[in-house]
Amino acid sequence: MRATVRSRRLGARLGHYRAARGLSGAQLAAELSIGQPQWSRMETGKAKITPAALHHLVQVLGIPETDARKLDELRRRSAEPGWWQDYGDILSEPVEMLIELEVEASWIRSYEGHVIPGLLQIRDYAERIITASSPHMRVADI
Repeated sequence: MRATVRSRRLGARLGHYRAARGLSGAQLAAELSIGQPQWSRMETGKAKITPAALHHLVQVLGIPETDARKLDELRRRSAEPGWWQDYGDILSEPVEMLIELEVEASWIRSYEGHVIPGLLQIRDYAERIITASSPHMRVADI
């Protein structure tokens, strides 16, 4: 299974609860009666977490009920394909990951060190930037 943003988020949250309980990955794997490599794949989002496994994790880690419901929702959503997966034959894995990150983002921040982003530009500013980078152009041609 290829790790998705959602499956990585689920694994990271479970890893947080594991660490908060003071358990190593090997200790938790033993408690769950699975191998440590399998737990590692679950925590990194590379292995599917079944409803039964999540229920067992909730019990072992003492996860509060409200958080357990959120984790179960995240587990369900991690199995849902995104619209971009229909284009997997033409999109590279990094591009798919970028699209998935953007879809899952709650906000996007951009920094433009040398140029004011398009939505903030005014006509005079745009004319000066374009003429500075293309001195052969006339303002009337812009």
